[in-house]
Amino acid sequence: MGAAPDPRSVTESASSRVSSAASSVSDAASSAGEAVAGSPEVIRSKAQGNPLAAGVIAFGAGWLIGSLIPTTEREQQVVSAAKENAEPLKQEVTSAARQVGENLREPAQQAVDSVRETASEAVENTKQEGASATQQVRGQAQDAASTVQESRTR
Repeated sequence: MGAAPDPRSVTESASSRVSSAASSVSDAASSAGEAVAGSPEVIRSKAQGNPLAAGVIAFGAGWLIGSLIPTTEREQQVVSAAKENAEPLKQEVTSAARQVGENLREPAQQAVDSVRETASEAVENTKQEGASATQQVRGQAQDAASTVQESRTR
């Protein structure tokens, strides 16, 4: 077996490592502090002249902070009571929505039928006008042909 390490060198080595770790932690904390300190300026420059961006940033910050804070027992009680009280209202609203849907079904069907009928009438009217225009063009073409033949014979 080898000689036991010198207690002084072990202490110095440990002290050096602790000092190095402390320095690394200090550097990391300083960098994080600088980043946080610079954040308001970055946010301000991004949001300047853009109130929508400022609102979104404020909303996001509020949401983040709110999500980090645990709910209290009182808040949980209030939420539970609100859910219990909302259940009958939810059923009533669901029933009313179903009834409105049923009441609107017939008028909607009548509207669809009316549109279908109007479209059919428009198609029929277009066919009739097209046939009439075709007859008119035929007649004019025959008249023109007759006129040309008469002018040749003269």
